[in-house]
Amino acid sequence: MHTQNTILLFAIVFSLVACTQRVNNEGLRRAAIKGDVDTVKVLLSKGANVNFRSRGWTILMFVARRGHTEVAKILLAHSADSNASGAEGGQFSGATALTIASEHGHVEIVKLLLAHNANVNAKNNHGNTALMYAAEYGHSEIAEVLLQAGADIAQKDKDGETALMIANRRGYAEIVHLIKTDLPEK
Repeated sequence: MHTQNTILLFAIVFSLVACTQRVNNEGLRRAAIKGDVDTVKVLLSKGANVNFRSRGWTILMFVARRGHTEVAKILLAHSADSNASGAEGGQFSGATALTIASEHGHVEIVKLLLAHNANVNAKNNHGNTALMYAAEYGHSEIAEVLLQAGADIAQKDKDGETALMIANRRGYAEIVHLIKTDLPEK
């Protein structure tokens, strides 16, 4: 009987710890999305998982979409994975925090991610890179930062388009010019 009670008590304690951890992780995600720096710090100090995923995305990906630079700094300082990609099979599969920040025009987060070794040439499942998103949405400052970081202008998406083709199609002359000046001389 004593052994059964010990096992039962252990199972209850383990369940409570696991439940608390899930609550802390979800709380961290919500606080990060809101840009609530103080709550993010508290939850991380209580052991919330900086690389927790919800709907296939890490917390850093949600923050990259919202543009909360201070929260991104805190997450990265706590070893958030700057190269984690969205879960397979979803609408955003293969997306990284860098492609997301580039798509949404958050240049400071792009710079921060690159400073934390984000792969400048990572592709999502559609074959799109951060440079292609900058070209698609007209984010010339981001395109320039990505080019300076070594973005490969020759990469093609699943439709066979390069960032130069995308920028040209969308009519973003400044990005076209940036990419053309990055082309190697013949």
